[in-house]
Amino acid sequence: MTSATTRKTRLLPGSGMATLVVHTVSLRTRFVSVDLELMDRAPATVQEARAIASRHLSGDALEANLQFAEYHLGEEERFTVRPARYRFADLTR
Repeated sequence: MTSATTRKTRLLPGSGMATLVVHTVSLRTRFVSVDLELMDRAPATVQEARAIASRHLSGDALEANLQFAEYHLGEEERFTVRPARYRFADLTR
């Protein structure tokens, strides 16, 4: 999900694709890139926002996050994507 007014929201439908990049540095340095195909776009619901936020937050922190999003981010969009291609590199020397 992302705000309905972001650049990302304007560009995703036109391209139909996005890329997710993850870089982890610990005992090993790894890089993962995933090309994502846009499958669907719809206005996000409060229930979807709660479901996503509750994966990482609970209690007062969850409620504060949802309240912040409602008052400061405005309307949000939900994008459904499907992985199209993966790239992985282990950069540990």
